[in-house]
Amino acid sequence: MLDGSGATLATGTLSPVADASYLQGTGKLSDPCNGLFTLRLSTVSSTQDVFCTFLNGTVLFSSFKCPLPLDPGNAYEYFYGCGLK
Repeated sequence: MLDGSGATLATGTLSPVADASYLQGTGKLSDPCNGLFTLRLSTVSSTQDVFCTFLNGTVLFSSFKCPLPLDPGNAYEYFYGCGLK
């Protein structure tokens, strides 16, 4: 995923949310969220979750990135938008 100036915002392989064990199960999402895809990018210093859905040649996306270790006082980064074909 690139922004308008060509900078990489996220890269990876999308998987259905229903297949993401860290999102599905007891105490997590109970709906399989058909049509919603995700990818998780983890490094030693952060975790980023990206969510995408596709509709009529358009992609809607959002991303949330938090620093590690997890701390309620830490700020997180996010972006969202759409891509048109």
